[in-house]
Amino acid sequence: METEYRWLHSSIFYNRRQWNSLLAGGIAPFCSAAAREGRLKRFIVHFNEQRGQNVRVAFEVKKTFERPFLARLSDYFTNYLGLHPSSPPEQILPIRNFIGDFPVNKVFYHLYDLQRSCLNPACEEALQEFRHKFSDAMIIALAEEVIEPDLIETFFLYAGLTLLASFLDLSPPGCAADLRARCLQNLGQHDLHRIERLMMEFSNVLHEITADIREGTDSGTALGWLNNWRDACRNLTELSSSLDKPFHIDLFMLAMESLASQTNIPISRSRILMWSMVRETLDFHIGD
Repeated sequence: METEYRWLHSSIFYNRRQWNSLLAGGIAPFCSAAAREGRLKRFIVHFNEQRGQNVRVAFEVKKTFERPFLARLSDYFTNYLGLHPSSPPEQILPIRNFIGDFPVNKVFYHLYDLQRSCLNPACEEALQEFRHKFSDAMIIALAEEVIEPDLIETFFLYAGLTLLASFLDLSPPGCAADLRARCLQNLGQHDLHRIERLMMEFSNVLHEITADIREGTDSGTALGWLNNWRDACRNLTELSSSLDKPFHIDLFMLAMESLASQTNIPISRSRILMWSMVRETLDFHIGD
C-alpha cells in the first residue's frame, strides 16, 4: 500500500558560522509549529558544504498537505532570511571548483535525496526515526555556540559513544568482537598509520565522555540533550538486537554513518573516529 507521507528536501544556504542561530531561531520554531498543527510527521537535519555552506532539512509531510506545506515553508524562510541574513562565507583560495556556489540566504529544493538502507521496512522506519531524534539533539546541543569542527567532533563522539554503550548493553554474545572486526575492515590502508596518533589525541577525551554517559551527568556538552538521546539509542538497539547478528551489526553501522553524514564529518575521518571509539571501549570488554 502506498504511504501517505512524502519526504520534501530543502537546502538553506547560510554561513556555517551562523548555523547555530539558523537551527535555534529558524528551523526549530518552524518544525515545532508544523508538528503541532499535524502537518509534519518528523524532520531530518544534515550539515552540508556542497555548492556552498548549507543546512539540509528533509520534512516528512502528509501528501495531502504537500503543496500548502511547501508554500508555507517558502514564505517562512523567505521572511526569516530577509530578517536574519547571514554574512557571505569567507572565500578559500585557490578556488578549485569551476561551478559556482549557490548564493547565501536562499532556499533550494530537491538537490539531494535521503540515504536509504537495504534493510527491511521496519528497520528503515527505525533508522529514519533515529535520524530525526539525532536532529532534535543537534538543535539542542549546538544552538548556543558557533559550529566549529572541534565542537562537531566532540558532539559526534558523545552521540556515537552513547549509541555504542546501548549496543554493548543489549547485544547478544559475540557481537562486540564482530563489530570490532567490521570497523577495522572498513578502514583503508592509508588510515592505518593515523590511528595510533589519533588514539593518543582522543584517549583522555573518550574516557571523559564515556564517564559522562555512564554516570548520567548533565555537565558540559551533555547538558540538556543526552538523556533523550540515550533513549533514542536504546530504542534502535532493542529493535536491531532482535535481528540476526549480521543485520544487527549492519543497522548499528548505518546508524553511525548517519551521525557522521548529518554532522558533515568526512567519511574517512568518521571511520577513524568510529574505530577509535570502538577500540577504546571494546578493549575493556573483550581485550586485545
